[in-house]
Amino acid sequence: MEAAVELFKQKFVETPEDEKRTHKMGEWILRNYHATYQDQPFKVLSTEKEFCIPLGNGNNLIGRIDKIIEWDGVTWVMDHKTTSMLGASYFKMHTPNMQFTGYTWAAHKMGYTNCQGVLVDAMLVAKGLLESSSRAKLSPLARDFAFRNNDDLDDYITHAWDVQEDIKECEDDGVWTPNFDACTYYGECPYRKICKEPKDIRERVIKMDYQVEHWDPRNGEVKVETA
Repeated sequence: MEAAVELFKQKFVETPEDEKRTHKMGEWILRNYHATYQDQPFKVLSTEKEFCIPLGNGNNLIGRIDKIIEWDGVTWVMDHKTTSMLGASYFKMHTPNMQFTGYTWAAHKMGYTNCQGVLVDAMLVAKGLLESSSRAKLSPLARDFAFRNNDDLDDYITHAWDVQEDIKECEDDGVWTPNFDACTYYGECPYRKICKEPKDIRERVIKMDYQVEHWDPRNGEVKVETA
């Protein structure tokens, strides 16, 4: 535990504008997580599992899975999530959910054919959580199983193809339709200020305030696009 805390302090870089993700909060979550789950009876089969799997339409599904575990003879993808609102309604968003269905589909393709879905390992990250008055009211840790059946996995391919076709059409046309209903769905969208600006200055805002980065989940490399 002490080694994990020390490594976290060395690797994690705080950002001044984020009052919820701090060294103090991270250490508290690590220690609380260890105290809560140290006796959980599952076996870790793989961690940070990268994959690149053909989808059958000329494209690949590329990603990285946090953990693949075995619990009572059943295989699960285990995905760690942080949220500012942790409760019963939070877990509803995971079924249906394209990301988790894709993880389960990928696990099957990698040979984990007994994978039943995703064990969502959620951690509350909220401003004021470290205050004694808040701790008694909030549950900072919770888990839930997001099951997937064979029909879900069969349908995933069709849905993935449709999404990729939509992206290709937008790229070919050079027109991207914004989803304004999602502007504040998971907190404020980082691109919201672009949409709020007049059209004639949006390109200038993008060049001044944003940097294009390409992240490859297979090796964790980040490449910065230069002008």
